[in-house]
Formats: sequence, structure tokens, C-alpha cells
Amino acid sequence: MNLGKMKTIFKIFILFTVLSSCNNHKKEIITPPDPSKLVSCKQISNIIEHSLPNYKIIDIRKKADYLIGHIPGSINTWRPDYENRKSDVKGTIASKDQMEFLLQKWGVMDNDTLILYDKGGNSNSCRLWWILKQYGFENTKILDGSYLKWQQLNLVSDTITPKIKKSNLKLKEINLSHYANTADVREHIMKNKVLLDSRTIEEFNGQVKKGNVRRGGHIPKAIRFDWSQLVKIGDKEDGTFRDISIIKKKLDKIHVAPEDDIIVYCQSGVRSACVTFVLTELLKYNNVRNYDGSWLEWSNTDLEIELD
Repeated sequence: MNLGKMKTIFKIFILFTVLSSCNNHKKEIITPPDPSKLVSCKQISNIIEHSLPNYKIIDIRKKADYLIGHIPGSINTWRPDYENRKSDVKGTIASKDQMEFLLQKWGVMDNDTLILYDKGGNSNSCRLWWILKQYGFENTKILDGSYLKWQQLNLVSDTITPKIKKSNLKLKEINLSHYANTADVREHIMKNKVLLDSRTIEEFNGQVKKGNVRRGGHIPKAIRFDWSQLVKIGDKEDGTFRDISIIKKKLDKIHVAPEDDIIVYCQSGVRSACVTFVLTELLKYNNVRNYDGSWLEWSNTDLEIELD
């Protein structure tokens, strides 16, 4: 083949490549959120805009806030919906039947993915994630930044409550791999294993008592690791989770390692659920449990406490 003919073929090839590239550029590639446990506002917008199937968005805020404005199509719930109504300790994990009824009410099917968001900080989203995980429902994602980020981006909100067709979903039996009770915590203390208190310094020291607690202070041998270190919730911040490398350095500083057997607690197992989520889902720690009753339960017993 002569040189002139080779040049002509090469020019045709280049022209075809450029045209193909232009055509592909015009087409928007629609993909569902990545397989991680976090989802962005942009990904949710994509789900809503293109009516992608098998996603349900759950708004975890008080009804009054939901009615003022929410992510389009989202279903509202609040803490009493997934708290055990028969427990003496306020806020503990709802029964299997109660959670099954709630998911059926939301129209959830086995192949659905739930996207959870709250007002800001992600702690309420993480609490519901943790409860669902105990009942074997793993198809959950958390909106990184919560509704705070959605509003900051000036994304569309509405006030319409969606009509939902009830499902017949059946949950699995409870899985205690990330659950701890008072007996577990007492054993943890005896064996000198890692116990993290995710409350503020004032709560930890006993200067502040929140809610219906009899005593202030903290559980013996607990290490304070404030949950707010995990999320950007300060002034002018967007509510997203902090960089994983920064969180890892904070844990290294208090000598908490991935191989440790860890129990986390707070006031009522909500903030500690956020710590549990970050350690297990984002940092991939293997052995982390959330003390369900937390300080509400421990402080109202005669068990030993410490004050700093």
C-alpha cells in the first residue's frame, strides 16, 4: 500500500473516531448509585428525574418539618415509628413485627433499596440503618449531607405526601452482630476491651444530664470519641461525612484499631449508631457493636459510673 493511500485511510479513521465521540457525548449515561453505603444529592436527583425503579427515599424528620418541604417522593418517618413501644427504656430497637409492619406500610419489596436522610448530621439515618441491619435488611444507603446538603444545593423540594401501596415484605430473624446490651458492656469492661462514649465532653463529665437520666457521668473505662468528629456539622459546613483519612487519624490518636472488639454508646444509641456506621461501613472495622440502651439505660441502674 502506497503512502498516499495510507494517509487517506488514517484521516477517515480519525474522522470516524471524532464523530463517534461527539455522538456518545450527547447521550447522558444513566447509572444507579455506586455500591457503597453513601449516596450523593446528584445521584438521588438522577434517580428521581429518570424514575429509576426499586428505590425508596425515606425522610427521617418530624412530620412538621417534612410537610414544609422534602425530597420529592420521599416517605416520612420519625423515631417513635421504630422505637420499641413495650420497652421500659425509651428509644430501644423496635420489635421484628413492628419493623415489618413499618416496611410494609412504606411498600418496601425485597429488591428495593432504601435511601435514608435526616435533618443534618446523619445520626438518625444511621440509627435506622442499624435497626434494619439487625433484621437482615441490608439494601440501605445514606444521603451524604442529609437534607441540609440538598437545600444548600437549591435542589427541588415538594410538599406532596406520596400514596403508597402496602407490601407483604417479611423480615429475617434478628442478627445480633452489631448489637450490645448491658450484660455485653459489663463483660467488655471486665475484659478491658474498647468502649467508646460518643457524647459531648459535658455529658461525659456529668456536667450535663440529657433527658430522663438519673445520674450524670460515663461508663467505667469508656474512651470519649465525640460522634461530631465524623460529620461536617459546624457553621458553613454541609453535613457530609469527613474524609476517611482524617477520621482514621482521630481513631489512631486514641489507640483504636480495626482489629479491636468495640462497643459504642451515647445517650440513646443514635449518635453511637453513626459511629458504628462509619467504623463498619466506611472504615471496614470487623467487630463493632452499638449499645442499644446506652446511657439512658445504664444511668438508671445501680451499676458503677465515673465522673471526670
